[in-house]
Amino acid sequence: ITWEETTAGGFGNSAHSTSVHNFGNSLNGKKDWLFTPQIDLSQLANPYLKFDVAYARLPNRPDSLAVFYTSDCGVTKNYIYKKTGLALATGGIIVSNFIPTALQWRTDSVLLPSSAGNVQIGFENTNGYGNNLYIDNVNIYNSVVGINELGNNYEVIVAPNPATDHVKFNVKGAGTKNGQLFIEIYNCNSQQIAVEQKLNDGDTDISLEKVTPGLYIYHLVTNDGLVVKAGKIIHL
Repeated sequence: ITWEETTAGGFGNSAHSTSVHNFGNSLNGKKDWLFTPQIDLSQLANPYLKFDVAYARLPNRPDSLAVFYTSDCGVTKNYIYKKTGLALATGGIIVSNFIPTALQWRTDSVLLPSSAGNVQIGFENTNGYGNNLYIDNVNIYNSVVGINELGNNYEVIVAPNPATDHVKFNVKGAGTKNGQLFIEIYNCNSQQIAVEQKLNDGDTDISLEKVTPGLYIYHLVTNDGLVVKAGKIIHL
């Protein structure tokens, strides 16, 4: 398995992307990495990674995509993102060789720590003998584009905060009644410490029992990967 250039561009806006051909590949568990050039995050106040992804799954054969940053060419990997199977999929279940249409892409995003300094961003495919994975339009920004504007459409109540063994989210705004919003929680190194959880009507409870006390950041995320609000949680 290896990352290779393809002609299926993100959202149909280009004729190029990079892909891993998991379909028909029985090397279950095989990992393959794609690295960006080195980037100095210390020059950015609020670095943020955005990329387009396309993936279709096969039943009971989940492939995975993880993203990490590294300062030593991948010897040490600091993971900041991981999605597998259904959570990763943009094209549903397809039992043939997956080539995405313009409508089978999603934009995902994740915070990066400026304190990390000079790093490379790594994309890690783990083969599950499933289907093909595509990446396009990898960019790093100096701010979270859209949060201030779109966040005004949502009211987020986090309680208790500070929290001990659990925290509850109550969100009011467009999309909250249709299962279209998720909560993600990250530590100060931008590592995701709580599994992405779909919001329920009313309160959504997230356990912190196995989480080390400290300061954490929550993201309110749409089902197309756009962060629309962010805030802080103190875990005692």
